[in-house]
Amino acid sequence: MITKDSLVHTKRYKLVFSAVHMVYRLVNSTYNTKELLLRLTRLICQIIHASSSDIFLLDSAKKRIAMIAAFNNRINMSIEKRSEIDKVPQEEKDVA
Repeated sequence: MITKDSLVHTKRYKLVFSAVHMVYRLVNSTYNTKELLLRLTRLICQIIHASSSDIFLLDSAKKRIAMIAAFNNRINMSIEKRSEIDKVPQEEKDVA
């Protein structure tokens, strides 16, 4: 099998392998759920070159959103209060 660095598949495999490794290191070094979600939003932005990212942590037993982590290239915030979660648009709630 030819694995030159110029091949498209090789570049994609390297990117995927690197992303999986970064997530693995992040999960193993962070023990707090809130901190993990905040760091994961930043990592997602870095991997896919996005300007913002939102992660919704869902509670399957109660069938509702438990926590939201958001990053918009400057501010990294976490929403845990029920009153603030109620402000989430219905379209985003329907994704789950």
